[in-house]
Amino acid sequence: MVKNLKIFHTVMPVHTKNIVILDDHRLFRDSLLGILTEHFMPVSVQQFVESSSALNYIEQCKINGEHIDLIITDQNHPGISGFAFAAACRKMERQYNSITPLLLMSMTIHESDDTTLIGVHIPTEKEPFNLKLSKSIETNRLIESIAAVMNAKY
Repeated sequence: MVKNLKIFHTVMPVHTKNIVILDDHRLFRDSLLGILTEHFMPVSVQQFVESSSALNYIEQCKINGEHIDLIITDQNHPGISGFAFAAACRKMERQYNSITPLLLMSMTIHESDDTTLIGVHIPTEKEPFNLKLSKSIETNRLIESIAAVMNAKY
């Protein structure tokens, strides 16, 4: 019989997820912010309306060694297109040797182009996004897709 058995509980620190949203529609950004804060706590969400501010923030994070867990962008917003934005992010990754998952959410994506059907993939020069989703996606599929893209190994 064991007496005076002590049980220790180790509390692991929880990583605050750093997520960037680039979209010029406030209602969409606010809705996405609500979903992220409800389902991915702790989370820090940086919201941008135009691409140059988002790229400046991302580069500063890379320079300072701050990890970004996910970048979500629309195809159409002030500044460069979503694809050009993604290409600029991928170029920065090569420069700073730091990979960040990129998710494209757009109304221009039709259900047949929605890549949740095939899953998360490694980006290429031709296809810089890890995942593409329609903005009309059901909330539960969005949550599952965000979790999958953030948890994938690249």
